[in-house]
Amino acid sequence: MNERENRRSRNVQGEVQTLGIDVTMLFCVFLLNIIGLLMIYSVTAYKSGAKDFFAQLLCILAGTGLMVLVTKVGIKWIPPKTLAFIALGVAGASVLFLLIPGLKVTLNGATRWFKFPGLPFTIQSAEIVKIAAILIMAWLLSIPNILANKKGIAVAFSVPLVMGLILGGISNNMSSAIIVVGISYIMIFVKSRRYAIYGVLAIGVAVFVLIMVILIKSGVGDGFRMGRIRVWLNPEDTSTDVDNYQTIQSLYAIGSGGLWGKGIGESIQKMNKIPEAENDMIFAVLCEELGFVGAMVVIILFAALILRLVNLATKCNSMYDTLIVSGVAGHIALQAILNIAVVTNTIPNTGVSLPFISSGGSSVLCLLFEIALVLCVTKNQKVQQ
Repeated sequence: MNERENRRSRNVQGEVQTLGIDVTMLFCVFLLNIIGLLMIYSVTAYKSGAKDFFAQLLCILAGTGLMVLVTKVGIKWIPPKTLAFIALGVAGASVLFLLIPGLKVTLNGATRWFKFPGLPFTIQSAEIVKIAAILIMAWLLSIPNILANKKGIAVAFSVPLVMGLILGGISNNMSSAIIVVGISYIMIFVKSRRYAIYGVLAIGVAVFVLIMVILIKSGVGDGFRMGRIRVWLNPEDTSTDVDNYQTIQSLYAIGSGGLWGKGIGESIQKMNKIPEAENDMIFAVLCEELGFVGAMVVIILFAALILRLVNLATKCNSMYDTLIVSGVAGHIALQAILNIAVVTNTIPNTGVSLPFISSGGSSVLCLLFEIALVLCVTKNQKVQQ
């Protein structure tokens, strides 16, 4: 009788359990990496054999090892403030390396990477800054009442802006700067209950976009980025001063894929037609070879991963843990949405890679490190069942 009453009591009150390792999240990450490897091999095999495939595979294996190590060691023993300042120092150094001759690497006119002597690979500073933004904002926003006064609000909004401006100014990588700011503002949204702030922000963005469209339609405004906006509005217009070739070729690839695609390795547009086919535009080749069905599978995997991260964030016991998981979810969601939107010409062209799928060692290493951060803060979370 006593045992029956005890069971009834547990059913009413709920049992306390730990979240443990989220298998669904890891399964989505694993599948996205596999699809990425498959597409990288398909895109690059005709010109470099399996070189790019094995380079990406090595980075995924290294990232997986790092993920296991970080998860085992954990981050709970490091005070949030200390971890934030360590991240700030590492990110600051990585950006300063872009100014040092002998370390900085310039590709296609952009200096966004650095390379230490003797190392066979380059490192992209922006990926490190994105991690730093998550850790810094998680600590800052976990300070009690940080958003309760104008001074705290100003600090919370200005810190990511300064980080984004420095990154964008030194590396000329405005897309990554926007992502850094976007991640941070998503974390502020999670923390804040003052939704009026975001109404004002949304109105400001809408007014800015409207002014830009009016200026472009009236023929006012020159420059590379203004040219990209003109290409976005009129992709078929060949008279623009900015080349619309990449946008047109990616749309050809998407349209020719149909429902089921042409099959793995059968893309025509990847044959020196789509610039950066293995990087920013890999989703276009995926649509051409795997069709609408394959594209939807990838989108569903991203949606499932992001939903799992959001679910984990809601179950965390502290605001600090919630913010870290929310930051990682925001990062993956922003990059996936922006990349797919660029490839389909939904927004103006900008250089954003597709998480876990685009070729890039720095990107996949840092993304897997972020997944490790999620595992660190959630694996021992106690939740009421």
